[in-house]
Amino acid sequence: MTPASAQRILQICPHDSAPFGALVQLYQQAAATLQLDVENVILGQPAGSPLPGTTYLGLTDLSQTRAISQALNAWSQQNWTLVLCHRYRAYWAVVRSRLGRRPHQSTIAVAHEYGLLERWQRRVNRRLWAPQVQFAGVSAPVAQELAAITGQHLVLPNGLDAVTNRARLETRVSARQFLGVPDDCLVVGVVGRLHYKKRPQLALQGFAQFCRTQSAQPARLVFLGEGEQRAELQQMADALNAELAHVDVHLPGVVPDAQRYMCAFDVLLYPAVADSFGMVALEAMDAGVPVVCKPGHGPGAVLGDLGNYVEQDTPDGYAAALVKALAQDPAALLLAGRQRVDQQFSISAVARALDAVLIEASS
Repeated sequence: MTPASAQRILQICPHDSAPFGALVQLYQQAAATLQLDVENVILGQPAGSPLPGTTYLGLTDLSQTRAISQALNAWSQQNWTLVLCHRYRAYWAVVRSRLGRRPHQSTIAVAHEYGLLERWQRRVNRRLWAPQVQFAGVSAPVAQELAAITGQHLVLPNGLDAVTNRARLETRVSARQFLGVPDDCLVVGVVGRLHYKKRPQLALQGFAQFCRTQSAQPARLVFLGEGEQRAELQQMADALNAELAHVDVHLPGVVPDAQRYMCAFDVLLYPAVADSFGMVALEAMDAGVPVVCKPGHGPGAVLGDLGNYVEQDTPDGYAAALVKALAQDPAALLLAGRQRVDQQFSISAVARALDAVLIEASS
């Protein structure tokens, strides 16, 4: 590990809405295991209860880079080993502030999405203003995309506090009682915003095809989330409920701390186009719930060989992958999933990744 003397990290994030509040705390916990001091700065206002040990700038318009940069100048009088910028807005504001021009300081911009440097203006600005800044992806696929532009291949993964997460998990029975689904039927879950990029309609179509062709047992599809696709999805749900007597589709909306109720599901459907990481997939894996998704993007990097990947990105493909997912041994999946979480996505795993970055920065 890096020596503790004079090692300080400044962590800057636009907001603390999910999943960023938990992520900021995760990095703070990871740094603590390395005996490093971390100071957190959130550009906006608290989404709920303020995070402990965090300064909120309270800015309401995060498109105003100049205002953010001026506010961040207050931290330029202190010495930082590493300035960790989550998302582009934080990175660009730091670069344009005095904080970004301090010598003997490493700055890393963490990409939480694909396409961070896709715009040509951003690539030009990087060369002119911030050639010294490094870029890290939250998963290997994101890092690979960045590497094609920057020549760097750094991964600073998302993760979770596995000990706390497991202690808060509801049992299968209590989770199903909370969500209002029977204990004696097959339950398939979809967790996340009802947005076109998440493709909730494809999840419903794949589930419907599975119920028509593969299973006559009572089955429920539960969407935990809200969004602009709700009205269309409700129409599709009503039609399927009318078509198949043994099938029911529920849209209860947003459920706070949804990960607590993951054990209610027999399978998690994750048909997103291309997510950069896949926090929901990570939470499902830690709960021992099999995941059905596309191969090759963030969730695939999270799940590895524990994922159930569609061979065709169609309703038939998702129906077939559901069959494969239900054939997995629950006890073996839980054991293998938690081993993978502990090795690659726990607080200690994030600490190792952070330590490697600090060693490189000090060399």
